[in-house]
Amino acid sequence: MSKLEDKTLFITGGSRGIGRAIARRAAQDGANVAIAAKTAEPHPKLPGTIYTAAEEIEGAGGTALPLVTVGLVYAVSSSLIGLAARLLAFVVGTRAARTAEGALRDELDALAAACVTGSAAAPTDESSGRRSAA
Repeated sequence: MSKLEDKTLFITGGSRGIGRAIARRAAQDGANVAIAAKTAEPHPKLPGTIYTAAEEIEGAGGTALPLVTVGLVYAVSSSLIGLAARLLAFVVGTRAARTAEGALRDELDALAAACVTGSAAAPTDESSGRRSAA
């Protein structure tokens, strides 16, 4: 019996590269694999989607659960923004916290839309005009 038999792994970035290779190898060793990735649609230059990776995992003998992460990341980020706004209200007051929360939610919506459409561009830091790390 393999050490991974009857175990379930959660692997992020599982649609390509090292994440996909790890998921496939774990499946060969009998693991169930939940793969999380944002690539649901084929890219014109990069092979593989979360669904083709799931097929490979199942072909290697494992059970795959593909999880498209854009929605998951959005939900978690949205919850964190709400929490941050509630904490900020204690420091700077309710009106300022609502303004900050609105700006953060607008930025999150813009990033989510860019990820879904594939036109992802990092948000711009307005004070410097440089792209910030996203």
